[in-house]
Amino acid sequence: MAFVVDDVLPPWQPRFIEMRGTVQAFSTGGKQVMPAFSDEFIRLTPTYIVSLLLTKELSQYGPGGIHTNSRKGEEVMNTKPHLLVIFGSTRQGRRGEVIAHWLMDRLAQRSDVTVEMVDLREVALPFFEAPALPAQGPIMPEAEQWAAQVERADGFLFVTPEYNHGYPAVLKNAIDHLYHPWVHKPAAIISYGGFAAGYRAAEQLRQVLIEVKIVPIREQVGISLIPGLGLNISNQSDAPGAVFLDRAFTGMMTELLWWATALIPARARDWQHHE
Repeated sequence: MAFVVDDVLPPWQPRFIEMRGTVQAFSTGGKQVMPAFSDEFIRLTPTYIVSLLLTKELSQYGPGGIHTNSRKGEEVMNTKPHLLVIFGSTRQGRRGEVIAHWLMDRLAQRSDVTVEMVDLREVALPFFEAPALPAQGPIMPEAEQWAAQVERADGFLFVTPEYNHGYPAVLKNAIDHLYHPWVHKPAAIISYGGFAAGYRAAEQLRQVLIEVKIVPIREQVGISLIPGLGLNISNQSDAPGAVFLDRAFTGMMTELLWWATALIPARARDWQHHE
């Protein structure tokens, strides 16, 4: 089993190792789990590959101590991509429910994917305050169910409004609670708002997704809630706006599924290499 230690950190910071591109935390509950190497060796060696048999040492930490990344082995072959729709608005009187339902209706017509939706209003996540970053420590107990939903997914569709040129804090908080379940999976953005149709929020969200190693695709759908302006789901099916909306949705899904299909076996190969 080959591990690449890729970062040289001061001795007071948690250390992590990189397994074929997927960061795995080996610092749990303040206890460092690298019994084979001294601090001096780590400090003096910027990049090295070592073979470790850590099964015994790491088994005591359970699934929360080591975070794996998505499906493994031959089970990914002939499997439809599983998409997670994440509805990022929780305010009272939110207007995005009609958009989320429209999206789920469109996805239900497809036979090439499986889909589930998570409404962040129903996810009881406190503000992120864990002592270790998700990339370097275990998932907090209150986020385990949320992590399981994200881990099952092969790709994401973020439905977000625009608040003051940005996306909601509740969505940022949900992203910040996790790291490994996001890695090397594609995402599309469906934004909504006023004259700007949520595009400014989408651009901010795209930067954050890249930081957690999500692959945000270029194609997206921006919906204006102002009647008669831009793409609007209330248009009749033969109206010009509805035609453009259908074209935007189809293009977005084509690109999202290309990436999802390509990255499922890529993540499986990572598993096969380090098992």
